[in-house]
Amino acid sequence: MTVDKRDHIRELGFRRIIKARNLASKRKSIRSFQPPKINFPATYYIEMNHWNTITLSPSPLLRKFSNQEIWSIVQSVGTADEWNFDKFPCHTQAVERFLKLVTEASQKVMGSNSRDGFIRTTLLSRSSMPSF
Repeated sequence: MTVDKRDHIRELGFRRIIKARNLASKRKSIRSFQPPKINFPATYYIEMNHWNTITLSPSPLLRKFSNQEIWSIVQSVGTADEWNFDKFPCHTQAVERFLKLVTEASQKVMGSNSRDGFIRTTLLSRSSMPSF
């Protein structure tokens, strides 16, 4: 919504981001994700969600941006490239390696602290070994 060509849609997206941030700061418990019901007869993408019935939560990708930075990009009709999002590997060998490591750790140790320690120790051990 924040990169839409229409001004009122970009402003609506900005207001939803601010609302989600304000709601998150008041939340005292862990958020439980519930996928929203999709409005299939929608004619525009902004109508696909029933905005009055869903609980908004802030996007982790926007965490590093201040409200002022978001507003300036929204006002300048910013493109997705201007946002300069962090790059995350998705379905790559690196992701598969870490999935394998987490699965291995879950099978060998019990508890999140032990699993975290196992993963960190394994990665440290691998980084100190020479490459062939």
